[in-house]
Order: sequence, then structure tokens, then C-alpha cells
Amino acid sequence: MANKDKIYEIYKEYIFRYREKRALDKEFSNTRIASIDFIRGILVIFSLIIINQGLENNISNTFKISQWNGITFADLIVPMLLITMGMSVPFFIKKYLRIYDSFSIIMEKIFIKFLFLFIIGIFINLIYYFNQGIRITGPLQLIAINYVIITFIYLGLVRLKIKNNNLGLLMVFMALIWSMIFTIIAYINGFNISNNTFVTVDRRLLSMFMTTSGINPEGILASFSSLSLSMLGVSIGCIFNKKHVSDKKYIKYIRNSSIKRNGFNRSSLWHDIKSWLNPRSIKAILSNYYRINDQVKKLVDLLILTILFLLFSNIISIWIPVNRNVFSISFITRIGSYMYFIMMVLYALFDIAKYRRIGRLIRRIGMNSILVTVLSIILYKLINLIHIKSIYTDTWLPLNNWICTDFIVPISGLYNASFLYSIIATLVCVGISWILIYKDIKINL
Repeated sequence: MANKDKIYEIYKEYIFRYREKRALDKEFSNTRIASIDFIRGILVIFSLIIINQGLENNISNTFKISQWNGITFADLIVPMLLITMGMSVPFFIKKYLRIYDSFSIIMEKIFIKFLFLFIIGIFINLIYYFNQGIRITGPLQLIAINYVIITFIYLGLVRLKIKNNNLGLLMVFMALIWSMIFTIIAYINGFNISNNTFVTVDRRLLSMFMTTSGINPEGILASFSSLSLSMLGVSIGCIFNKKHVSDKKYIKYIRNSSIKRNGFNRSSLWHDIKSWLNPRSIKAILSNYYRINDQVKKLVDLLILTILFLLFSNIISIWIPVNRNVFSISFITRIGSYMYFIMMVLYALFDIAKYRRIGRLIRRIGMNSILVTVLSIILYKLINLIHIKSIYTDTWLPLNNWICTDFIVPISGLYNASFLYSIIATLVCVGISWILIYKDIKINL
């Protein structure tokens, strides 16, 4: 009887905290960035495609983490989720500072959320890698470690009273420096897998608690190396949270054209070039930035960072390989350029133009990303427990393998069967997710 009362008290406490959080979310709903929820929802759907494969032994390399160098579709999901997580940090901290006005309470909430994410990650591993041993590391654990570190870093910078507009730029520089340090650590003994520091550390410290491939893309050092992606995410969040600058004005500068006055000749050309390329002229050109709308400034910032990161990535990849397993600086800047561009487009579409009805379901999936992912993995494993005899192989196969073998392979062939099954299974999961809108469910972390 005492145990029942204790369980009931825990249940009541959970319901109270859930309702309290729902009330807070509604109060601060006007500060929510729709484009962040949308990209998170898209990434969750993409992760479901990777999870819900129909033939585990015939998965396309596109849906597998790259063995070493290079980028596959699967390589993009977790890094982009890290950036998306980082985007939410400024808004999370801003909201709770208004409510509690206490750094210690916020740090406690951050740590509880970290533990919750990490434990869920272990739980998912136990389900997904059933009968394959215990795997401590994983995508959710990687996100949890990034979350607790980046939020503490951001909270510390906020306590130093660094302005939001400066924080975004600071995070970009910190990300590049952090990434370069860990890239040097990773490749200090050479570019081969056998000499890589990350692989060596994981094999020695994790031993039996890691993937059987010998390369752990969510390993110990990788968890810290990937922190630069979260920093880039915070920089995007700071751009979205950008304050109006009132003390900066357009500088007017008159350039007299010698070519128009005296005709085209060498001295006139040189005079006009100098009239454009001098400190006062350049300062006047740059001051045009302060003439544009505040929302457009955010798009300009994202576009500039897109171009700079893409150029930097292409140049540095000449010497340093693009590697997701160690989160090399060439990989970090490549993913960063993709996300700066994607968020520029989505922010213009959902937060400036307000076309929010288009992606309502996807945004709700983004608000319930952990719930949808965990339930999908459980459903995937439950389906695998059902075995049906195949008319083609005359063997008993898990339900997903049976559907592929008996129905999809004869139509599409072996190569595309697993992918087509994953699309169908993901669409079913997305369809079921309509209940999140119908019941107004939102269990975001």
C-alpha cells in the first residue's frame, strides 16, 4: 500500500511539472522560432528513414555513417541536430532567466535535462542493440553532453554581461578554434584510422561498450570535438535573437567621378578607384547594413556566414579531409555552411513571411522530437519480433524483412527495397503523429 502511495505521489509530481511547463510554454510562445521547430521536425523524419530500414543487410551506403572520410546522407543528421539544439539555447536561457532570475536554478534544470537525455540514450541503445551487448555512447548521449556543456558556456558568457549581438560572433570564433584544436588532436599521428587518436582512445577506454566496427562516431573525444557544431548553433540563435542597433547610422560619402568629368584615361581611372577603395568610402559602404530592416539584417548575416564557411571548408579540405567520425574542421565548416543557408531560407519562409500552416505537422514533430524518435524505435523493434514465413525464401523472417522480400523486392529489386520500405514506414509514423496536433501534445526537451 505504501509503495502504491509513493508511486501515486511521483505521478502527481510529474503531472504538476508537466502542466507547469505547458503553462510556461504558452506564456512564451510568441518568442518561439518556427523555423527551428521545422528543421528539427525534418531532421527527425530523416532519422526515421535511417532507422526504419527493411533489409538490414542490404542498406544503401547513403543511409550509413561513412566508414572514414567523406559525407553520406546519414552523416548529416546528428551534426545538424546538434546545431539545431544550439539554436534553442539562447531562447531557453532567456526564458528561464525571466522566470527564476537565478543561475543556480537554471544550472540545476540544465543538469537534470542532461541526465534525462543521457538515460534515454542508454535506453534506446538497449532496445536498438538488443542481444548485441551494452553500448554506452550514441547519438542522444552525444547531444546530451553537448547540451550540458554549451548551455553552461552560454550561461557563463551571459553572466559576464556580453551583449547578444557580440555573443553570436564570439561563438563563431570559438567554434573554429575549438574545431582546429580537436582536428590537430585527431590527426597528430596521421590521417589513417589505425593512427587516429579518437579511435585509439575509444578502443582503450570503451572496449566492449562501443560499436563493433571499431570506429565510434559518437565516441569520447568525438563528443567533445562536436561541441563546435553546438557553438555554431548558438551563433544562429543569437542572430535570430538579434537586438535593434540604434546608435549606428548610415555614413554619407560623395564620390566625384573623374571619368565622367575628364573622360576615360589612366589618371581618371586611378582617381575613381581610389575614391571607392579608401577607408571612408568602405566605411560608408558597410554602413548601408544599418539602413536595412532588422529582419533582413538576420538574413544578410546568415548569407555572409554561408559564403565564408563554404569557401573556408573547400579551401581547408585540400589539406584536411572531411571526416564526420572525428568532426574535422573541414566537416564542421561544411555542415555549418549548409545550416546557415537552410536556416536563412526557413527563417524567411516561416518567421518573416509567416507561412506556418505549410509545415504545421512537421513543426509539431519537431516539438516532440524525443518522443517521436523513441516510440518509432520501439515500434521498429516490436515489428521485428513478428516473424512470417516467406514464400520466396521458405524461411521465417521478421515482419519488415518479410514485407520487403515478398512484396517490395519483386517490384523494385533488391537494391532499392530497404529504402522504399523505410519511406513507407516513416510515412506511417508521420501519419500517426497527427495525433500530436489533434490532442495538442507537446513534450519537448
